[in-house]
Amino acid sequence: MSEFWALFKTLFVNSVGLSVIWSDKTGRRKRLLKTLGLGLLIAVGFAPAIYLYTRILTQAYDLLAPLGQQGVVISLGLTLASGMVFFFGVFYVISTFYFTDYMQNLLALPLAPWQLLGAQFSLVVVYEYLSTLPFILPPLLI
Repeated sequence: MSEFWALFKTLFVNSVGLSVIWSDKTGRRKRLLKTLGLGLLIAVGFAPAIYLYTRILTQAYDLLAPLGQQGVVISLGLTLASGMVFFFGVFYVISTFYFTDYMQNLLALPLAPWQLLGAQFSLVVVYEYLSTLPFILPPLLI
């Protein structure tokens, strides 16, 4: 089981790109600041959409409260999240299982097939959780 977690950690670090930042000794600070700046820029770019989504859900909750139908807000959030899981899942699965260059190197290692497939599947699941988290949390909190 320890090989599975080591493989999963390695695949996650390599797919996110953290290994490039950690291994670069010369331009480490500049590259780290560039990466953090890009992440901050992406967060600022998505902030208005998340704000409007939260505002719509809050108004929907206020409209449905007199009718006793507040659960529709959670249903709406889960429906949106499941659509996103399907949409992004197609691309995540294809890119993780079919368009990877490291599979030839991993097949030569003394790992069981369930460890290879399990680590890749776990990577896809983590990607899905991270991509749907901003859209599933507001309905649950409202």
